[in-house]
Amino acid sequence: MTTTSATSSIVSALKADATTAALVGTRVYKDRAYVKAKLPNIVTHKITDVHSRHSTGVTGLVRTRVQVNCNAVSRSGAKSLSDAVYDVLKAKTAESIGTSPNNMFVGSTGVDEIRDDFIQPEQSDKPGGQRGIFVNQVDVIVWHGD
Repeated sequence: MTTTSATSSIVSALKADATTAALVGTRVYKDRAYVKAKLPNIVTHKITDVHSRHSTGVTGLVRTRVQVNCNAVSRSGAKSLSDAVYDVLKAKTAESIGTSPNNMFVGSTGVDEIRDDFIQPEQSDKPGGQRGIFVNQVDVIVWHGD
């Protein structure tokens, strides 16, 4: 599994979940959502790839950290969305979220951290300015074969 497919597998798992789909429809994006993207939505992106090593070199295991941003117009909306994301990814801890090109299953997936934030764009206090966005960030660790 590559880093790209680790992120894509998370996107696919979220799109396939009925609860998440009820909250955001198909608005689950990889890497970025456009400024005028309808809310609520989910945006995923890779934070890091760490190749596991031992005394003689790399082990063939990679730990990829993916951030899942749950964006909404209210704090409660962002929280409901991050709860749904957490439930989907927690359920995937004991099973595969995808396979690698060489058919190795994902070793594990785990939610590492959940944070909440409010993003207030410049000019948001002016007439016609952009609205602020509530964001709950869910950090996910995916262990997979290199």
